[in-house]
Amino acid sequence: RHISYKEFAAYSFGGIGVNTINSLMGYIGLSSTCLLIGSAYEIEPVHLALMMIFVNIVNLAKTPFVSMLIDNTNTKYGKFRPYLLLAGVPAAIFICLMAFVPVGIDYRVKCIIICGIYTLAMVFQSVFALAFTSLAQVLTPDGEERTGLLSISQFVYSLGPSIVNIVL
Repeated sequence: RHISYKEFAAYSFGGIGVNTINSLMGYIGLSSTCLLIGSAYEIEPVHLALMMIFVNIVNLAKTPFVSMLIDNTNTKYGKFRPYLLLAGVPAAIFICLMAFVPVGIDYRVKCIIICGIYTLAMVFQSVFALAFTSLAQVLTPDGEERTGLLSISQFVYSLGPSIVNIVL
């Protein structure tokens, strides 16, 4: 075995936070079918869709840069662990900031603020999720052990979104 039980458990339980952030992004998505943001901030569905198009363009543009950044990272902690530490907190902060956009401000300003916050949350969340999923590929050279890690840890880290769904 290349992975200790401690590292196995740390990866599995650490995934709870990653998948919780991923599931929260679904609740605040700027799609025209997202009733939470649309109704809370009284934004028309067409404007939500336009904001999501903008976010997707930014997401497409940032992908090669993030890949190059991660590929060229060589620290004593590895390629992916620094991004687990550096991207998770800002992603969570930007998700929480979505709740504090003033409702009574000008409609265009409100749309710009919401779109900006969501774009930053999406960037940090995608880096966070990429670092977590990629980490499993380098933890062990043994394919059978990697398969065991992924199958058991997926069960464990799916608890985060399940708890969020129950609470919400």
